[in-house]
Amino acid sequence: MNELINFRLEPRIHRGHDCHSLIWKSGAYKGEEYPVFTVFSNNLIKEMYPNNTRKFYELQGAQFLDYVEVGCQVKGSRSAEAIALLCDDYYDYLTWGEKAYSYDTREIFRIKPRNIVTPKSASQYHAPVKKLILCSSKHIQTLESQQRVYGASRNIQESIQDLAIYKTLQIDLKSKEKAALERNSGISAVLSGGPKRRQANLLTHVPTNFGDEDEPLDKHKFFPFQYICELIQNAPTYREATLWSLCAATGIRESEGDELLVEDAKPETGKVFIIEPTSRKNFSSAYSGITQQQFNKLEYKGRAIPHTLMLEPYGTMFWYNLDKYWKAEYNPCIDHNFLFQASDGSPLYLQNYGSAVLQPFQKVAERILPPVYFQQIRKLGLHSLRHSYCYYFKNFFKHTHGYGLTDHELMMLTGHTSERSVRKYGAIDRERLEEKLTIGMNFYDFDSIKSLQEFRIGFHEDRIAELRREIAEYLEKQDEQPEQMRV
Repeated sequence: MNELINFRLEPRIHRGHDCHSLIWKSGAYKGEEYPVFTVFSNNLIKEMYPNNTRKFYELQGAQFLDYVEVGCQVKGSRSAEAIALLCDDYYDYLTWGEKAYSYDTREIFRIKPRNIVTPKSASQYHAPVKKLILCSSKHIQTLESQQRVYGASRNIQESIQDLAIYKTLQIDLKSKEKAALERNSGISAVLSGGPKRRQANLLTHVPTNFGDEDEPLDKHKFFPFQYICELIQNAPTYREATLWSLCAATGIRESEGDELLVEDAKPETGKVFIIEPTSRKNFSSAYSGITQQQFNKLEYKGRAIPHTLMLEPYGTMFWYNLDKYWKAEYNPCIDHNFLFQASDGSPLYLQNYGSAVLQPFQKVAERILPPVYFQQIRKLGLHSLRHSYCYYFKNFFKHTHGYGLTDHELMMLTGHTSERSVRKYGAIDRERLEEKLTIGMNFYDFDSIKSLQEFRIGFHEDRIAELRREIAEYLEKQDEQPEQMRV
């Protein structure tokens, strides 16, 4: 499933970054690269897309081009109209597959089967597709310019032309749009003779608003608070215990943790700083011992401030385990400055995430969590500790003005990029809304008129009773498990 039929991805390096070329498996171009994919991949690097995002875009771009190639074979045509239909039907291929309305889409799915995805995932898969089509449009324009100068070139392949045609489908500008463009484009509009046509929007039929952005975070996505200490205490090495307690104490991303330099953790002040790599004043010495290619593997999504705020008791556990790690496991005889090392002394961030970071975490989680969490374990990674941290500070952190940080404060503290991304942690905000609705719905109960304070007490008494029921149910499930399963 999800295998490439007509192409293979071949690793390469561009400007010190790991990336891929798309190579034809068979046919007239067997063994040759698909030029527009190379342009697409290089452009992602030029625009400084993060490593993981580039990997996702490359994979989805390759899948889309493979789908188009199979689609052309099914349709028996490589015309612009055929390519345009294939682009529009890609959403149906992803979400409906063999149950799609179009016969051609069903036939493509038969030849190139894949896992069916949700509409939301399909929408995310279309972001790389749009980027690829835009790149193909620019690439074909460049090739056509070269053709005019140097003569005909076989590099102008039919598939690239078709994709470019789809992007450059144009419609007449309305008079008001034309006037607005002329006002805003200044002298360029005069020199070009004024705007006459505009490009059609891409893939407008693909849904983008799913109405779930403000839904509360699924409780199964954050690590259970009552087991975090036990998780850290059962870590297989001091390195894991240090990294896990750091993530629990500060809410940083796992990538921010394993890319920490020795100088960023300051035991004398009890502070840990998350520094944007290129902003370091001692850049050359800080990253001595690694190559440009290794440096380019660093992931940094951005933070408003470099400071972190440590949550107890995990902060104390971090400093304790860091001291143990430093004395028992850290190898000082290495030529790089990263705090977390693999067993051979190389930086941990360069290792395979699944085997070096995720598996040890999930093995301990499986051992210490009760059976009621077993279905949750495979979804838990170090990022679940970040969710727990955010959930606590959003709802239960006590300060001079009450409980919980504002969305903006939580953004600054954790490095989230938008207020919408932190609203999902606002469980107490929703309970307060429910409180207001409860008061409002009962206010006109003339048989039992209550004061505002009585309504609020009633609401919270109900919530306390509900929470007690949940705890009782949990304890009951625990008692039902055989003794050996609870060890």
